[in-house]
Formats: sequence, C-alpha cells, structure tokens
Amino acid sequence: MKQIILPLAVIFIGWTSAVAQTNPMDTCQTADTCDTAANQLIASALDTMETGYYRDAARTLYPVVLNRTISPLTKARAANALSSILEQAELYVHAAGQKANAITVTRAPASEDLLAYARLLAKAEEEEAMSDAYEAAMALALTAGNLKTFDSVVADYQRQGNRKRVRELEALRSEVELRAEAACALANCQPRGVSDARIINVGEVAYPSDGRRRKGSCQVTLNITEDARPVDIVAECTDPVFIEPALIAVQNSTFSARFKDGRPEPRYNIIMPFDFSPG
Repeated sequence: MKQIILPLAVIFIGWTSAVAQTNPMDTCQTADTCDTAANQLIASALDTMETGYYRDAARTLYPVVLNRTISPLTKARAANALSSILEQAELYVHAAGQKANAITVTRAPASEDLLAYARLLAKAEEEEAMSDAYEAAMALALTAGNLKTFDSVVADYQRQGNRKRVRELEALRSEVELRAEAACALANCQPRGVSDARIINVGEVAYPSDGRRRKGSCQVTLNITEDARPVDIVAECTDPVFIEPALIAVQNSTFSARFKDGRPEPRYNIIMPFDFSPG
C-alpha cells in the first residue's frame, strides 16, 4: 500500500506560532502519564473541532503526534483525530498522511481504516495511491470475512464507475459470506455486542537445547489482526534463552479475531505467559 506521510512541519506552516505555550506533553515523564496527557489533549482537540476552530484543534494535537513516549495506540488515536480535523479543514492530502501514520503505527489496521484512507486519497485526487488503498481494504475484508467493508468497497467502485472491478468483486461475495460465517462461529460472535479475540490453540513450547536446565518464564505481548493473525510479537523473559521458543510458540498458535456487532476487528495488547522447566 502506497502511503502519504508528510512532515508535520508542512502541515502546520503558519499554524505553529501558538504552540509554544505550556501543555501537559511538555512535562509528562512516563508512558502512562504521557498517555493520560495525550488522551486529554485528543479529547480537547475533538471538542474544539466541533466548534469549527480547526486550526486551534490542530495546534492542540501538534505536540501529541510528535511525542516519542506515548504508546503506539495512543499515537494512532492522535493521528486519527488529527486526520479528522484536517479533513474538516479540507486539507485532504495532509488528512490522508495522518491516516497513513495511524495505520503504520498500529501495524494491525482494520479494513475500515484502510477504506477511510482510500476515501481521503480520493478527495486528495491521489488516484494511484487511492487504488492501492482500496485494494488493500478489499483484500483484508475478503480474508477476514468482513462483509461491511467488502460491500462498502464495492459500492465505492460503483460510484466511481469501475464496472469491471464491481463484477469481479460481486463474484467473490459468496466466498466472503462463508468466511464471515466461519470466523464468527469460531469467535462465538453475536449480532450485537463484543466477542473478544481468543487463543484457540497454543503452539508447541520447546525447551531450548542450550537452556542448561534452568527454569524461566516469558510474558509475550502481541496484536491480533482482523483476519486473526498474530503480529507485533514482543517477548519479555527472565532469561534471553527463552525468547526464541516463546516467539515460535506464539507464531504457531491459532487465534480468533475480536468481533464487534458481528464484524471482525483488530485486538491489541494480548498477553500470553509461558513457563519453562527442564524435563
């Protein structure tokens, strides 16, 4: 997927003179306190956007999107909020850039996010990148069995007059329906409400050959994509020798996706513990 990621200095030309004032992001010290401060500023910026003061709203988020301490999900939330503000200001290229930043940060984007990115690129008249984004949204929706996104992509192609692509996708709809039914059944999802992601099977955990008969443990953090794949796998272990077998076990595990109102979506920050003991 081709991305438009623009320097913030470009976005805020003529807007940054008022940013020098003190804000919570200047004084926070830890990830938790910076996340709290960031979320307060995101809420404030969105409130300001509702009043029509888009530049003031954007100024509020300027120190948030540049902060290196906040968590990836908070950074993505800030980039998405900034994207919405820039879209309201009809700065579509920059709005698309921030949407791309949000997608890149999460590394487990929802197909709906990819579709929103494609639509921003359409408004920005970035046709080649738009086409790539639409196809990325469609591919994920097809794999995950997300009928809502799949049908939305088809509807957009219809509005664009791309009859050939519409016919090709309509021929695949029955396949999407089957995948949607199978994924929903696996997750025990309901038409309304949330069914969280589940670990279906844990991959084999092999004690390392060079473990020297030591005991140990690992805590593995990961994200589950809309199509139930584990990504962003990070292992924190009592001994580095256990990192590789823990990562391999997670990669060989199977999961169900998170479902909200019958639609699959990513699930972030799942924790899997592992204990290692010789023989």
